[in-house]
Amino acid sequence: MPLPACPRCQQPFELEPFLRGVTGYSVATDSGCAPCPRCHETLEFRVASGALEIGFTYWGGSLHFDALGVHHVRGLRLVRSGPSVKAVLKGVEFPFPGPPGTRTRPGGDADGSGRR
Repeated sequence: MPLPACPRCQQPFELEPFLRGVTGYSVATDSGCAPCPRCHETLEFRVASGALEIGFTYWGGSLHFDALGVHHVRGLRLVRSGPSVKAVLKGVEFPFPGPPGTRTRPGGDADGSGRR
């Protein structure tokens, strides 16, 4: 299966380091940000069932995500549990933090302890 390519540097990148590097994920737009593992430029993305979509957010009456490219990844899925969001790939979980400026951490709590 070919690797996704960064739209900024045009280099292919491994998905696991990309998912580990997520800096924030918004449930409002169902999209997140992570640096490209190759050039370190910030990419906006969305996890769909079996796909990684790379694109951008824009304001058109309300905030939207628009995919510029879709990379099909067998078994990739997004899992929501309360305020927590994570991607699952090959049985490995990648918890996503909330958007920058929010207090919710991957464990769904305010301080990262796992307590609610």
